[in-house]
Amino acid sequence: MSQKIQLFLTVCITIITGMLLFSALRPQAPILQDITIKQPEERSITVSAREKLEIQVDMAEFLIVIEVEEDELADAKMKNEEAYLKTVQILGNHLIEKKDIITGDLQVFIERSYTLEREIIGYKVFRSLEVTVHDLAELEPLFTDLQNVNISRIEHIMFSVSNLAFYQEQALQKAMQTAENKAKAIATGIHQQIGGIIYMMELSNSTSNPIIYGDMEEYSGGSLFNYPSSLFSAKIITIEAGVEVSFELK
Repeated sequence: MSQKIQLFLTVCITIITGMLLFSALRPQAPILQDITIKQPEERSITVSAREKLEIQVDMAEFLIVIEVEEDELADAKMKNEEAYLKTVQILGNHLIEKKDIITGDLQVFIERSYTLEREIIGYKVFRSLEVTVHDLAELEPLFTDLQNVNISRIEHIMFSVSNLAFYQEQALQKAMQTAENKAKAIATGIHQQIGGIIYMMELSNSTSNPIIYGDMEEYSGGSLFNYPSSLFSAKIITIEAGVEVSFELK
């Protein structure tokens, strides 16, 4: 083979090798592929439950009003003070603690005639006591003893539950337990078991309103201590709680 041919072949091989090497070193465009990542199937069960507690009231609050009207201011103040001290003494006799008695300010009102001169014809002295009774067994004998004091009226008698937050929590726990029992029963029916809680939402909960009696004179036909028959009877407040819970299935 002549030297020219050999040289020609050598040059050609060199060129081809260079082209191949350049092509190999050049960045290649990525090849796009559709890739689907399959998420694990969610396995859960969602139930809701509502429960209620009926709690007997254990606390009463009311307002004692002492109102004295006299021609002379000094007489009105003196009689009001006498009635006030007797009232406080009776409350103490029935084991009402000082912290459960809130005394309002003494108020004086001038009574005037309807004539043009608007003459002073008397004075009215007013005082009130907010009282809380924690032992409802004391309520009826307390009211009986208050009949002997020159008080004007008893207003806004309200019966309620003292430790309301505790019972609201109990109702919520009871609803949670009911939801768990319901979920277990459903899971057993499909040959499964429940695991941990995935999601929980507290539904709108409620507590029935305190039981309130207004001015005792509204019930008594003018006689302050002619109580309605229902005043000292047992009273119930209803507390409701609801939940929605999702449990893992396993």
